[in-house]
Amino acid sequence: MLSPQPSGTTLPASSEAPRQILMLFAVIAGILTAGMVGFYAFGLHGSLPFLQDTAGYVLGRDFLNTWFFGKAAFLPDPGRFYDHDLYMRWVNEAVPQDIFNHLWSYPPHFLLMAAPFGLLPYPAAFAAWTLAGILALYAAVRGKALRTLAILFSPAALFCLTGGQISLFMAALTIAALRLLDRRPVIAGLLIAACTIKPQMGLLFPVLLVASRRWLVLAAAALGTLALILVTGLIWGFDVWRDYLLTGLPAQMTDTKDTYIVLAPWSPTITTAMIMSGLKPETANLIQIAFTCLGAALIALGCAQNRFKKSPMDERRIVLFLACSIFAAPYLLAHDLVALTAAAVMLAAARPLDRWGNWAVKALYLLPMLQFTAGIAHIPGVALIPICVSFWALRQRPAAPEAPAPAVLAEAR
Repeated sequence: MLSPQPSGTTLPASSEAPRQILMLFAVIAGILTAGMVGFYAFGLHGSLPFLQDTAGYVLGRDFLNTWFFGKAAFLPDPGRFYDHDLYMRWVNEAVPQDIFNHLWSYPPHFLLMAAPFGLLPYPAAFAAWTLAGILALYAAVRGKALRTLAILFSPAALFCLTGGQISLFMAALTIAALRLLDRRPVIAGLLIAACTIKPQMGLLFPVLLVASRRWLVLAAAALGTLALILVTGLIWGFDVWRDYLLTGLPAQMTDTKDTYIVLAPWSPTITTAMIMSGLKPETANLIQIAFTCLGAALIALGCAQNRFKKSPMDERRIVLFLACSIFAAPYLLAHDLVALTAAAVMLAAARPLDRWGNWAVKALYLLPMLQFTAGIAHIPGVALIPICVSFWALRQRPAAPEAPAPAVLAEAR
């Protein structure tokens, strides 16, 4: 059901019915799902346990990294695998047909998450990981069937399903945390702490929590992060954190610097857009810092609209926060857009939107496909979409103060 309109307001001009937009999203999701499943099924070759797709990559190519993380959790000194050459020797010995250049990229507490999957054979582990990711996202966004299906099989989510990325889990953690900020502040803080597994995705959470004065959430997030560091150190030794900081992070920065153009079809960041425009990576990174500051300022301004008083994180505010988080991040790929895509669907389902709002939610939903097409053609403009959407979201009227909860939240209870 839709939230009642505040007294004295009218529906926006040129509005499109929420169900009409959701039907469009569901049709897009159905077509893409059928096409992608057919494409991968037709192109699979090789033998178990490491089937390969049409491009020659092992099926679930990014999950292979997670699987090795899980296996390393039961080996002495797992921090040694932050040495890229050592890690690739291990991968090539175990999976000689793999052609992907893997990087031991996640911080050490990812071992806690990956360990159970390292105990399983690769096909079973990949199936369990995929199912768990879908269930986690479903738990965070569940509601009416049309909306839920549009989220679970969005273009961004499909990239996760075929590649075995962690982003389904990250989207679930992020959305659940945003929706629980006021109802369950301690749980929300612990979920934010879990997001540090992929730190660039939660870069602006501290800005949101400080600007909105949600001190209990901030404290829970800080203590939760500290607990993860301590537990990891107690299990695997604190040298694993030294290896991450001194070996792992420099290796990541070197790898990222060398692969921006290669990753252009999947990377809707300002940094990638600037490099595609012909700038040097060092100059692009400086420009990225400016846009990161812009994202932080817009989130703070969104909180200031309510004089820094707590107000429910309705769909508009969630879209604002996630859109800013996207263009503030120096490095992310199309599969990292799942949370933003879900927020766009939730906003479209919650209330009729004006003409620009209709364009905004559609552009966000199709952002991975738009980036893929523009990236192949080396057209950098797609990175501007989250920026434009954030300004649009900032200009919208906040939810009525007398409303007890956003429609999406009430729908999910």
